[in-house]
Formats: sequence, C-alpha cells, structure tokens
Amino acid sequence: MNEPRKMRRSDRQISSFSEIVEILQKAEYGHLALVDGERPYLVALNYGVAVNGERITLYFHCAPEGRKLDCIRKNPRGCFMAEDGVRVVSAGRESCRWTAHYRSVFLEGTLEMIESLPEKREALSCIMKHFDAGHELNAPDKMMEMLAILKMNVEHVSGKQNPNVSGA
Repeated sequence: MNEPRKMRRSDRQISSFSEIVEILQKAEYGHLALVDGERPYLVALNYGVAVNGERITLYFHCAPEGRKLDCIRKNPRGCFMAEDGVRVVSAGRESCRWTAHYRSVFLEGTLEMIESLPEKREALSCIMKHFDAGHELNAPDKMMEMLAILKMNVEHVSGKQNPNVSGA
C-alpha cells in the first residue's frame, strides 16, 4: 500500500492514539467508502471497534448480500471515517468566516467476511458493546448464520480536529 499523503494542516492533526480510539468509541456511526468498478460507493454504518495494543480492528454487520459485499468481493480495500463533537460556529453575516468544530478519524484497510460462528459472535458482541455497555449478546445460532459480519483490518489511521474539542 502506498504511504498516506501528508496532512496539509498538520496543526490540526491528532497524533495521540488514545484520542483516536476515544473518538471511535464516542462516535455513533461512520462512513465506509468502497470502490464499485469505476464509481465510488459510500455507506453510513454502525460499527464496533476492537483495540489490541496499537492495532485497531473495525467490525460491521450487514445483510448477506448487496452492493457493499459485491464491492468487497471485487476489491477488499476500503476506508472508514467517523467524527465526534461536530458543530457549526457562526461568524454572523460574514459567511467566509464561519467554521466547524470537530474531531474526526480516518482509517484505511482491507475488509473480509467473517465466516466462523465463534468469530461472528465475538464481532457482533463488539458492535453491541459500542452502543450498549454491559448488554450481553443473546442470538441463536440460526440468526448468527444469517448475518454477514465484516472485519476491517486497519493498516493506517489518521485524525484531524478543529479546534481540539475534547469532551464535546
């Protein structure tokens, strides 16, 4: 994979791994971008995030067929973006002085389908924990077999903010 392009506004770069993870944990959903032949394809998704040392893995659930899976079968490369603390800041009547405050993360990697039932359960449990801390996964095997679970093996992460809105 080519090296990522250097961020133009390096003064807004988030370099703290723990802050990047915090943003991923706080955001409710994100956007997965894929390639569909010659066309881009972007879809908003719920997700789960697993962190092992400095390694991030993302999980998504979806129907067992559709455009998203067709894209991944042809080209498993994708990118995901999530944001937190987004708010527009007015500058009154001077339109060009308006801005937005935000924290965002951008992740690139390779997607794969999870096939094994134990790994599907672990991934779906991770997704559920993202939204409902303490809620135990309770799904029969038949339901789990009907679900498609995607795993993104993250290879590159970057974060950007304007300004630092920690706690927003």
